[in-house]
Amino acid sequence: MSTAPTLTWEMTNLRNPALPNDPQSVLDTLALSVGDSSTWVVNAFAAGYIELAPAPGSATPNIRVLVAFGVDAAQITAPHNSNPNILYVGIAPDGGTLTNPLGAANPYGAARWSGYWKCSQIINTTAVDSCFVLCADEVVSFWFYDAAADEWRGAVVGAFIDPPEDSDGEGTPGRVYGMAVTGSNALNQTFWSSNSSFLSSAPSNSGSLTGCFNPPTPTVWQRLDRMVCTALTPPRMETAGGSHMSFPWFAFQESAPNNLIGVYRQMRIATDSRMRTVIQDSGGTDQSFHAAGKSTADSDALSFDNG
Repeated sequence: MSTAPTLTWEMTNLRNPALPNDPQSVLDTLALSVGDSSTWVVNAFAAGYIELAPAPGSATPNIRVLVAFGVDAAQITAPHNSNPNILYVGIAPDGGTLTNPLGAANPYGAARWSGYWKCSQIINTTAVDSCFVLCADEVVSFWFYDAAADEWRGAVVGAFIDPPEDSDGEGTPGRVYGMAVTGSNALNQTFWSSNSSFLSSAPSNSGSLTGCFNPPTPTVWQRLDRMVCTALTPPRMETAGGSHMSFPWFAFQESAPNNLIGVYRQMRIATDSRMRTVIQDSGGTDQSFHAAGKSTADSDALSFDNG
């Protein structure tokens, strides 16, 4: 069985960019949001990029996450393409020395690197009015809000897939390192009804993508799909007594042989809910944090569950 430790999620307050249509202002605000968390830090920053790392004492201290704009097209992983006004994200699970995060060469030299995928709207035309971070020791997610359309975009990055056995992952405990992005498209309100929506992979230069370093061949970046859940009529995952439930689901290789990779780690299916909903127990302890397509209307949600 997998012996990876239990994650404890936290959600930061909303922060508002001073210039909602300026990528650098949005990136600066994201850096402040990461600083609000207790489990991730801004490890390096300069014009056009920030490098994120787990806070000191992390079980996965070597993970590095780059969030950048204006990156060289050579570093963008297909099927996404280049746009100077979109934020991109990539993961280097083994760390290494950061050289040129905006250039054509691997920013970490010989170390593993996913390449970049899109994780925001086209900022100069679609505002980022606010952002926040939802993270745990080994996983960071960040979210960007367009208030006019009530739409969210973002990414989940880190060791967020739990293999069934340690031997099915990397190291002991066994881990799978990857990222899931919305692309420049908004987080769909009904993403659980489609296996080409969020937390899966759609063959589009703007759509959702999920990928990981595949443990049997850990230098290979593998696109992933997920099991489909066609949910029933709302409120679906709430009991008559008002209890909220969430359910795990599997990720598998998008291409043959389509092997299962594992279960998304303490990230579960929930409906119906809104972005930034917090589920607490009767004692007021946070149990789950929800990421959803809207702030003003109920829709499908990704539940980040404590325990």
